[in-house]
Amino acid sequence: MESMGRLNAGNTPVRQTVASDILEQAEKLVSYSGQVAARTEDRLHSVLRQGEPTAELKKIEVARSYPPLFDTLRDKLDQIEQSLKSIGETLDRVES
Repeated sequence: MESMGRLNAGNTPVRQTVASDILEQAEKLVSYSGQVAARTEDRLHSVLRQGEPTAELKKIEVARSYPPLFDTLRDKLDQIEQSLKSIGETLDRVES
């Protein structure tokens, strides 16, 4: 399945696959979730308790091998998960 996407330099429509559409959306979500995590930290900085530094989560190597598309999607989902965890940890540190 393909959809008509952007225009190339000659203003000719460029076909995009559904996979590329999904990857593009995943990349936008990664970017947005990272921005929201950073804004949350910045906006709440003045009312945050000093927290224990959280150990960086190390990416666990998955024994299961995925095709390239799904491997990329898994990576994007991992990045979104990290942003959401960061937001959760920031909110947990807000003084009540």
